[in-house]
Amino acid sequence: MTPPFEWNALKAEGLYRIPDEWRRGALAVFFSAPRAIIPRPLAPCEDEWIEEVLLGMRIRMRPQHDGNFHDPSLLSLVPGDILSSVSRREPRRRLADVWTSGNRIFACQGRYILRQIVHAVAVGQSPCETVAASLHRPLQKQEAQLIARSAHMILRVARLERKEHALCEEDQEHARVARTSRA
Repeated sequence: MTPPFEWNALKAEGLYRIPDEWRRGALAVFFSAPRAIIPRPLAPCEDEWIEEVLLGMRIRMRPQHDGNFHDPSLLSLVPGDILSSVSRREPRRRLADVWTSGNRIFACQGRYILRQIVHAVAVGQSPCETVAASLHRPLQKQEAQLIARSAHMILRVARLERKEHALCEEDQEHARVARTSRA
């Protein structure tokens, strides 16, 4: 079964209608050849990430230890926000501060604040009250506006990924039924 993040990566590359069994392969025989002159790139080490869950969407954020207020807005890094590769050697991976289970990546200056927002929304609390409590001070008007906008944006992404996940499961169920009926 293809996970949702791979479906999104395939769609971001313009590949639709991929059969459920696309991962199956044929036997291949390889022979040793002389060494390549160019060294193989190393897969970068994974940094530590903090994870939250919102409406079933996993959101990973690079930690930010600065407890001050910085703009928590999600900033686009790639067209459509979906990284079109799932390779560990993909250089654009290093740009991501926020990563969703649907393979969406974003930059974010205020990851500490964004984490407070995501957690508050996930447990049904006020994001503004949660952020103000974590900062130990009242919010300025502009900060409250940025928090509200960021909460709206992350909820929109979570709802979109929930819908995509349901469609992916539905497509895979149709493919299983079609295979079973052919047998």
